[in-house]
Amino acid sequence: MIVFLTKDLMIQSNASATARQAGVLIKAIGNLENAIATAAEAPSNLLLVDLQMPGLDIGVLIERLSAFDKPPRAIAFAQHVEEELIAMARAGGFESVLTRGQFSRDLPAIVKEHAEK
Repeated sequence: MIVFLTKDLMIQSNASATARQAGVLIKAIGNLENAIATAAEAPSNLLLVDLQMPGLDIGVLIERLSAFDKPPRAIAFAQHVEEELIAMARAGGFESVLTRGQFSRDLPAIVKEHAEK
């Protein structure tokens, strides 16, 4: 399953359509604690994170992910102008941190790779 931490309905809709085409279950969750708990339920889960989600504290997110013995795979994204936010996420141990444009472009490949695992 893909867990998508976002409140952005547009990107959520695009991600849902992409996942549906690949036969992958995606669950959009707009709450940090619920998203982390859901992603951690199975080691095969993938967590996608919209770093610009209103109210998201990236420090808390990184802390929560690092608290797991085996954290879920996590990919984050933000607009390219959010250089500090992107740098924080990269330093926080995400598998990948992308700009929003890269995320939109690469989403089909990310979903396909997840489906094949």
